[in-house]
Amino acid sequence: MMKPTIEEAAVYYQELGRYLSQRGKQDTARLAYFYSIQSWDEASMENPTLIDRYQAAEHEYAEFAKTDPVYLSILRLMKLCAQKYPGISQKDMFTVLDKHSRDDLSYVLYFAQKHGELYQTKEGQIYELKLPPTGLR
Repeated sequence: MMKPTIEEAAVYYQELGRYLSQRGKQDTARLAYFYSIQSWDEASMENPTLIDRYQAAEHEYAEFAKTDPVYLSILRLMKLCAQKYPGISQKDMFTVLDKHSRDDLSYVLYFAQKHGELYQTKEGQIYELKLPPTGLR
């Protein structure tokens, strides 16, 4: 049996993510989408003509996150934390929310910034987390 190409792996994981998401298996779908993005990234490095497919897959993953219960529940906590402690560092926020895995926290923070729910500003060596200013969301 031949090993699949990186592009074939990317397509497989993306389709698997869709399939699992449609069946309510969000935890496994999240992982499949993550592997898909990693594979598309690698495939587009090898073949730059695949960058559009990589970007489309990234957009699909971002849309998936908007309905992912893990994303929504942790996002609510992160927003409360950023509201209560404006300028909290990522490290401190992750410490406060330590009952969640670091992978889940990173996933939520990444998409929260992409969706404009939270933003980071660099203050010296620390990235401070804040809610977006009123009117920017």
